[in-house]
Amino acid sequence: MAEACGEIVFWTLRKKFIASSDEMPEHSSQVMYYSLAIGHHVGVIDCLNVAFRCPQTEYEDWLAQVEEEQARRKMLGVMTFGEIVIDAS
Repeated sequence: MAEACGEIVFWTLRKKFIASSDEMPEHSSQVMYYSLAIGHHVGVIDCLNVAFRCPQTEYEDWLAQVEEEQARRKMLGVMTFGEIVIDAS
C-alpha cells in the first residue's frame, strides 16, 4: 500500500474470521466459506500484519529493474490504485 508519507507498506494476512454471533445453518456456512475461497468479503474481517516497509523512491528504483513486464505492471498498481493484492492466483 502506498502511504501518504511516501512509503510502501507490505501487509500479510494473519487470519480471517466471520463477524457473527448467530448460529448459521450448514448450507449457509458452505456458501460463506465458498465466498471466502473465491475472495469475496461478506462480513469478513481481515487481520493484517506489517511485513515490510520501504521508501517509495527505493520501491520505484527496484521496480525499474524488474524485467518481467506483467510483474512490473502489477507492482506499479500500488502507485495507481494505492494498493494491490499479491496471492497465488
